[in-house]
Amino acid sequence: RAKGFEAALQANPTTSFSANVSYSYLDSDEIIPFSPNKFNFMFNYKLKRLNLSLYGEHIQNLYTSYQLIQMLQLRQFFYA
Repeated sequence: RAKGFEAALQANPTTSFSANVSYSYLDSDEIIPFSPNKFNFMFNYKLKRLNLSLYGEHIQNLYTSYQLIQMLQLRQFFYA
C-alpha cells in the first residue's frame, strides 16, 4: 500500500519577481519504479524585456525498472 502527498507554493512578492516551490513524497511498503520523493523550485525575474529563470530539482529514491529487478534478485539471494 502506498500513501503520500504533494504540496506547492507560489509567491509573487513584486511584479518583476516570482517563486514556485513544490514537494512530492511517497511512502510505500514496496519499491515503486519511477516514483521518487522530489523537491522542485523555480525563480523568475523580469528585467525590462529580459526574463531570467532559475530552475532546480532534487530527486531522492528514484528506481528504474532495471534497478528494481536487481534489488529483487539480491533480496532473493540473501533471503533464499
